[in-house]
Amino acid sequence: MAASKLHIICVGAVYIDTIWTVPHFPREDTKLRAQAVTRRRGGNTANTLQVLSDILAHDPATQPASTKLHLIAVLPEEDSQDGQYIKASIPEVDLTSSFFRRGHHHAASSMIIQSQRDNTRTIVSHGGGLPEMTCKEFIENFQSIMSNERAKGKVWIHFEGRIPDITSDCVMVLRSMYGAKDLKISVECEKPDRRGLDFAAERADVVFYSKFQILVCTWGAKGAAAVKLGDTPDEDEWAECEDTWCPPGLQDAKVVDTVGAGDTFIAGMLHQLTQHSNSTLEDKVCYAVQLSSRKVFQDGFGGLGAAMYQSSS
Repeated sequence: MAASKLHIICVGAVYIDTIWTVPHFPREDTKLRAQAVTRRRGGNTANTLQVLSDILAHDPATQPASTKLHLIAVLPEEDSQDGQYIKASIPEVDLTSSFFRRGHHHAASSMIIQSQRDNTRTIVSHGGGLPEMTCKEFIENFQSIMSNERAKGKVWIHFEGRIPDITSDCVMVLRSMYGAKDLKISVECEKPDRRGLDFAAERADVVFYSKFQILVCTWGAKGAAAVKLGDTPDEDEWAECEDTWCPPGLQDAKVVDTVGAGDTFIAGMLHQLTQHSNSTLEDKVCYAVQLSSRKVFQDGFGGLGAAMYQSSS
């Protein structure tokens, strides 16, 4: 009998980011010399999957082969330069259920101005003209994963929550087609004021900033808090963690790169929720806080898994 697998499926947009690091945000109609320019693949769920694959490879308590990572996203043609660049950036992630749009050669892109003085990020993005995923397309590709893998194990599906109507429709159809036992749903409400996201949040098992079974709020440098709702208010489980990480001996260390810190936090929570389900909610939150606070002291996401488990060995 084939070994049971856990399938973690992330749904969201993928960008190619150009990050301009500047001493301060420029005034309008002035010139400013950048201190560094970095090009890398971005997008909330793609970032989360990159970090997850790194964690799984280094966590001694897990077997990477028992978990399969999937990305469902709208991408340019598979053989295009941007398509190949995106695939190469997350080699451990299965992209076969993504939508490679024929006739489109450019991915969505973002220009990120990162101010060193104020630790702010200003983002200008463009969708690249790629047609958005429809609910019908999503369900067809999700069912393809389920039938091809014949998911003998469990499935966790995470939505970025970019487009409330589509996200809500997808969550509603999933809930009507599959039971809650072997299918868990999480939704990121990065911008909770987007109308319609509350519908998806109410039907999710875990929500990153909203409400329902587990509510997670991130406070940046102040850590994070979470609550898991019980059958009664007395059974609610609360967790808070202010134990952020900074380089040893450098309590006033300078933040290097905050781009993707929230995506890193979500990766840490998904890892703990799927691989260490018996740990306390506080332990889960503190793990994610430690992981994401490590991220802001380095460029990109590389090496986070090794750093987490070297520090605990």
